[in-house]
Amino acid sequence: MELFEKKRQGIYVYFKHVRDIQKLEKYGNVICFSKKNRYICLYVDASKANNIIEDLESKKYVKKIIKSELTEFSFKLSGLDKSFEMLKEY
Repeated sequence: MELFEKKRQGIYVYFKHVRDIQKLEKYGNVICFSKKNRYICLYVDASKANNIIEDLESKKYVKKIIKSELTEFSFKLSGLDKSFEMLKEY
């Protein structure tokens, strides 16, 4: 069993002005954003991530884009069954 069914890619986009948040919302699902540090975390489909990044890099209001490294980690939950059984014994 895997934690995530769909393959998603997290993208951190640094922007120039707070009003640019509304422009970035159309590219993916907004997870969080910071008005103070001027960045937004978007989740997009992994198959479309490269196209979206290329499109965002051409925008004037985007300063920097960072891909999330979360997809490189393994989230397999196979070992949890044994842990729960050990907890029940105590």
